[in-house]
Amino acid sequence: MKMTWIGASAAGLTLVLAGCGTAEKMAQDKGYPAATQAELEQKYSRTRTIVWSNPAGRSGTATYHPDGTAQVTWPGGEDEGRWRIVDGRFCSQWKTVRNGVENCTRSYRVGDNEYRAYNADGTLNATISFTD
Repeated sequence: MKMTWIGASAAGLTLVLAGCGTAEKMAQDKGYPAATQAELEQKYSRTRTIVWSNPAGRSGTATYHPDGTAQVTWPGGEDEGRWRIVDGRFCSQWKTVRNGVENCTRSYRVGDNEYRAYNADGTLNATISFTD
């Protein structure tokens, strides 16, 4: 009896997990185009400023310079860091944000000037728009 319950539980868990999709998978299913390496390189070939908001309800601005340096601000804070584009992903590393750990995201265009950036695990990192 105990083994039957464990087997049934495992089967149920497998079905639940199989039905779960990541936020990135949902963006793909909606047909939103992922930014390519070439598109990202072109977009960031000059100084660009974005406004961003994340799922935690925080928002702010970030400015990215062609030399790979960047600044980010939000109500009550600011940071400096570096950015790069690798394998079609936009990577940023800040002095204090995320304890200085680099994070790379894949971006999808979801509107005329609206993009959603997803972490490697498929969770939403931020929604961004260019201000210039």
